[in-house]
Amino acid sequence: MGVIVLPNFMTLSEAKGMVVKMGKLIKITTLAVLLVSVLIMTNHVYASGYEAVQADINGEVNVNLYGANGNNTFDNSTVLNNIITGVGSNNTDLYFPKGIYKISGNITFPDNITLTFEKGAMLSVDNSKTVTINGQINAEMFQVFTGAGAVNGPANNPQIYPQWWGAKGDGSTDDSASLKKTIDSSTVNNTIFISNGSFNLNNNTINITKSLKISGSGILNNAKLYITGTSNVEINGLTTNNVYLSISNSSNIKVLNNKFTNITKDIGGCISLNAGCTDIHIIGNSISNINYITSASVYGCGVKLETSGAVGTVEIDSNNFSNIHGPAAIWIGGGTGLSIDDIKITNNIIQNTENFGIEFFGNNNVIIRAGLIEKNKVWDIGSQRAPGTGVGCGGIYTCGTFASNVDVIGNDVRRVCEVGIEGRWHSVKDNYIEDTGKDQLNYPIGDSAGIYCGGQYVENNIIVNPGANGGIYCYSGDKISNFNYTGNIIRNDYTQWVAATSYSAGDLIVANHKWYICIQAGTSGVSSPNGTGAGISDGSCIWNYKKPFGDNGISLNGVMGLEDITIKDNHGINTPILLLASAFNRNITIVGNTQQCNNYTPVLAYLGGYGSKVCENLVFDRNNTGNMIITNYDFSAFSGSTPDNWSLCNGTITEVVNDSGRTIPQINQIDAKNLGRIKQTVNFLPGLLLAEIRFKSNDGIKVKYFNGVSGAYMGEFSYTDTSGQFIVIGSLINITNTDSIRLEISAKDQTDIAAGNYVAIDYIKVYEK
Repeated sequence: MGVIVLPNFMTLSEAKGMVVKMGKLIKITTLAVLLVSVLIMTNHVYASGYEAVQADINGEVNVNLYGANGNNTFDNSTVLNNIITGVGSNNTDLYFPKGIYKISGNITFPDNITLTFEKGAMLSVDNSKTVTINGQINAEMFQVFTGAGAVNGPANNPQIYPQWWGAKGDGSTDDSASLKKTIDSSTVNNTIFISNGSFNLNNNTINITKSLKISGSGILNNAKLYITGTSNVEINGLTTNNVYLSISNSSNIKVLNNKFTNITKDIGGCISLNAGCTDIHIIGNSISNINYITSASVYGCGVKLETSGAVGTVEIDSNNFSNIHGPAAIWIGGGTGLSIDDIKITNNIIQNTENFGIEFFGNNNVIIRAGLIEKNKVWDIGSQRAPGTGVGCGGIYTCGTFASNVDVIGNDVRRVCEVGIEGRWHSVKDNYIEDTGKDQLNYPIGDSAGIYCGGQYVENNIIVNPGANGGIYCYSGDKISNFNYTGNIIRNDYTQWVAATSYSAGDLIVANHKWYICIQAGTSGVSSPNGTGAGISDGSCIWNYKKPFGDNGISLNGVMGLEDITIKDNHGINTPILLLASAFNRNITIVGNTQQCNNYTPVLAYLGGYGSKVCENLVFDRNNTGNMIITNYDFSAFSGSTPDNWSLCNGTITEVVNDSGRTIPQINQIDAKNLGRIKQTVNFLPGLLLAEIRFKSNDGIKVKYFNGVSGAYMGEFSYTDTSGQFIVIGSLINITNTDSIRLEISAKDQTDIAAGNYVAIDYIKVYEK
């Protein structure tokens, strides 16, 4: 027992009584004015048992006065437990002066005790031992914990700091161990606060396996944050550099208002979602400069969901993506077994990508039960890729049919190298799409369009200055069916080139059915620019080719036909052909469409193509004044007879030539071999024609339509058959502003001369309705 030294006017019993009466703890100060002084013996200080602590209610306890010692060798476990017992349920502040307080046993500080640390005071917890703090800590941002043991809590601090576990925040010290211990110690009541400073995590993985919140104004550098097997995690307001996040088997995860930037790694995404995720909220973040090392088709997305497991609800809202170099800014997909209950991608800004803006990718075994892509701004897509490349950089894209329950509504898509919105969605509505196929000189893509396919409902979209395939384009080697194209506006806003006119750098013009951009100001010459190169001289102007002029408003090209298609109330402005459709089969409605052109002769609809074998229930309002109905015509059953209500046009085979243009001498109706072309000129009144051909071939046939007077090309269709038997095909063609048409029929593969391809024609008949 220690020796208590009293003033010469007081006995020990009197001092004890005074302590009890005062209800206050006895404290030592440098001013010798207290009732009791304590003699230091055996390297520690203590009062008699814990009677004095019991007597001190609602006060501050200097732990050194009751036996604690911060010399880093004395075990403070018993002393601190005695103090805790003495305090009982009283609200008490335990004060630790500067020193290292070794703890070799388990301690639990109840919630009525606050631990206050002087700078330089630390608890050193031995390995395999645990200090649990159910109350609060009162300390500034300096280290208060050390040792290999565990700390749980403080449970009741609104904020806890990695500095308490030794983090420096100086940008160079490895702070990863400190952050890990901070996370391990945190409780659901805490926010781990990343204060001002730069915390280097040295490319380590920081596991988050418990409910917590991380926030703050400092910077986290060089790490992977891995949220797994937990729920109720919020990461809010962080600034990061080369930090990426992975989430798996977790729920109610919120990633809010963070800044992620400067990643150059082979990672799936800056934020990656894996199997077992549900109730995921990625909102208000800035994600920029995300790079890959080895593969632009695999690594370096902004947000990537890639898994073969089940995923619940996912919300990706109001984020800002820029300079994303991987497959897409937002990439959703995976292998067989992936199912997503509900995904919403809304209100995001996506700019300057190398590839896609938003991409849904996977096989048709992927299941998406509900989805919405709405009110996103998707601009300058493909702008970060190397010149000379271009395929695979659309605005909003899906492959296959697994996104057929996803709606694409009200998005703003501009300056896209390839297609604005592509794939089989449920609906594509109310979107604004501008300048697709934006730069064919530097990013050559032959397949650009405003909307490619679109989905079941393509309605009320505005498409401006589309690419080569026009406003809405769909090609299928199979049948195109169950599409509704309604209320869309497709327009070309342009300035026609004019001779002897002053142009400024950056001006856009159309000449010779091509777009050009002025790269050197000047005055145009007498001949318009032409060609598809760079540096095209025109007077004192210099132009670069930009892209083809988009002729077509809506173009449908189905090898096996069209079925259950509605094309209604669409409007074309400066779009030469509003509707170009082929292989009409069954249940086609084309009504209420209108068109206006300034510099081109408008064609409301051009109907022709691969040759339908059935044309059943076609409703066609050609001039927006009434319906033309063709019903129940089976082309393959004609066998030379005239269909009801049709008239056979008179035509003659004018010549048969080979591929070099030389006349083949021995020609009859069943012998047009070696890539011969039969040319037949037919006189008719402008309107709807039915071309019927009976042929056989070892490759198929190609039929081209030309103006019978001027020779101008008007369209074509082809049909593949290798049976060696005569078959009958037919195609509907809508022709205006001419009085004759020339059909040129040849083998389908006009380049394969060595194979001896041929086409044998039994008859050619053209009917007019």
